[in-house]
Amino acid sequence: VGTSNRSGDIDPILRRGGRLEHEIAVLNTQEDRRCLLESLLSRAFGENEDDFAEKMTKDSLRSECVTTLADKIAMQTGGYVAADLTALVRTMHKLSLEEDIAHGLNLQSRKMNSDQDAEVTRMLKLFHTAAKSVQPSCLRGATITLPNLTFDDVIGYEEVKSSLQRVLCFAKPEQQALSSRFGLHSSPGGVLLHGPPGNSKTRLASAAAAHHGLPMISLSAADIYSPYVGDAEAEVRRAFQLARQAAPCVLFIDELDSIVTNRDNDSGGAGSTSASVEGRVLATLLTEMDGIQNSNDSEFSNNSNKGGNSSGGVIVLGATNRLDFIDAALLRKGRFHHVLLVPLP
Repeated sequence: VGTSNRSGDIDPILRRGGRLEHEIAVLNTQEDRRCLLESLLSRAFGENEDDFAEKMTKDSLRSECVTTLADKIAMQTGGYVAADLTALVRTMHKLSLEEDIAHGLNLQSRKMNSDQDAEVTRMLKLFHTAAKSVQPSCLRGATITLPNLTFDDVIGYEEVKSSLQRVLCFAKPEQQALSSRFGLHSSPGGVLLHGPPGNSKTRLASAAAAHHGLPMISLSAADIYSPYVGDAEAEVRRAFQLARQAAPCVLFIDELDSIVTNRDNDSGGAGSTSASVEGRVLATLLTEMDGIQNSNDSEFSNNSNKGGNSSGGVIVLGATNRLDFIDAALLRKGRFHHVLLVPLP
C-alpha cells in the first residue's frame, strides 16, 4: 500500500498490473467536511464539558448551533482538507479568545449567546477572518479571490444579472440535490459574456461569484502563454485542476478571444506556428470543459442518492469583446452554453 499527493509523478512502471494495480482517490466531500467540522468545533469551543455546559442555555442549543455552523462553513470550504480545517478552527478559537480578552471576559464568565442566530453570526465572522490567513494547502500559490462586490455595485444589466444568478446557483450542492429530485441530472454549462470593451463584463462575473459566496479563479492570456512548448496547455490543465479542488467555485476566463481563435478564420502562412499553439490550447480547453461537464453531471446524478453531499461543481465563465473570434466548438451545449450580451448602458 502506498500513498502520494502527486500521482502524476509516479513512474508508470510502478502503476502497471501486478504492482500498484489499484488506485483510489481519497477526496473530501461536503458531508466529510461537515462531520469533521462538527467534531472540531465542539472540541475547540468546549474542551471542558462542564464549562461548555455553563456557556449554553441548553444542551440542545449547543448541538443546534454547532450543526448550523458546521453546515454553513462546510459549504464555503471547498478544497480544504482535514489538516486545513483543523488549522482553520484553531485560528477561529484563537480569535474568539482574543475577542473575549478585549472585552474583559474570561473562560468562566464568557456566556454563549442564547440567541442561536446571533451566536452563529458571530462565529461566521470569526470564520471569514480566519479564512483570510488559512488557505487550502492544495491551492497555495494559486490566484484565487473572494470578490468583495455585490450586484448593487454594477448599475443596470438586470437581465444579465438574473441569468448569471440562475446558472451560478447550480454550483451549490444543495441546489444540485434539489434539481435531482425533479429529474434534472445535467449541469447548466458555462456562460460567455460578450459586448463592447469597458461594459463591466469582468465586474459582473466578480459580482455574480460574490453573490453566491463562491471563490473565483481567474485565467487570462498573460497567465497561459509562455515561450516554452507545452507550457500553455499545461497552464490550462492546471487551472481546471485547481478549480476542481476548490469546488464549488467559478473559473473565469478573461479575454477569451486572445487565448483561442476561430479555426475558420485561420489562413495559415506566417502565423502558422502561433495558430498551431492556439490550436493545441483550444483542444486542451475543449477537453477540460468536457471533463468539467461530465464531472458536474455525475455529481448531479449522484446527489439523488447521496442527498447533496458532494463537493459541488465548477461553473466556467468567459468574457470576450469579439464573439466572432470564438470557435464554434466552444459555443455548443455543455461548454459555453449560455451566451449573454452585455450591451452599452
